[in-house]
Amino acid sequence: MPPTDARIFEDTIDGYFPLRVSLAQMMARNGFDAALVSLTQAPVAAFPGLPQDAPVPLTIRAGRAGLIDWLMLWLWHDGEGMRLRARGQWSWLAGGSDGARLDPMTRLAEPAFLHGIGWPGKGDGACKPAEIDLTAGAEAGSGAALWGPLPEAEGIVWADRPAVFGAPRAPIPGRYLVTSSRVAPIGGADTAIS
Repeated sequence: MPPTDARIFEDTIDGYFPLRVSLAQMMARNGFDAALVSLTQAPVAAFPGLPQDAPVPLTIRAGRAGLIDWLMLWLWHDGEGMRLRARGQWSWLAGGSDGARLDPMTRLAEPAFLHGIGWPGKGDGACKPAEIDLTAGAEAGSGAALWGPLPEAEGIVWADRPAVFGAPRAPIPGRYLVTSSRVAPIGGADTAIS
């Protein structure tokens, strides 16, 4: 069972920095060791060779623009910094593809709203909750909630099915977080983020 001090949160991340950097800033701002985050409907832009601290250009003459439809991001600290595993769907306006991966250094084209559940800690990963393998239809238990399924690989990968935040049972097999509370985030319990 994960730590009991997990909390539901809302925040906005900056579009100035690469997505990975903005998410790390959000984790530090909220004092989280780990967080499961929902991000939806966010414009993105990819600029090859643009330094991490350079502003997003006002006009896109090089690179490309697109839209994140949804992402479910599993973020946690370990001894070496913030780790990121995410799944979701996105598209590029001019077509093209990155295959089944989105570069975590892609920039948001403007600030984005997100919400999720976070585990406060000291930034050392000590409060990272355990991931539990579940079969489809497995129940969280009395008064508990499931969050996931969690992405399995580092980075951001394409997913055909949305994630659930605060569900009573697993919609598909996978690795989930289990909390002892059914307190639901924005949108209510059993919210899919697609």
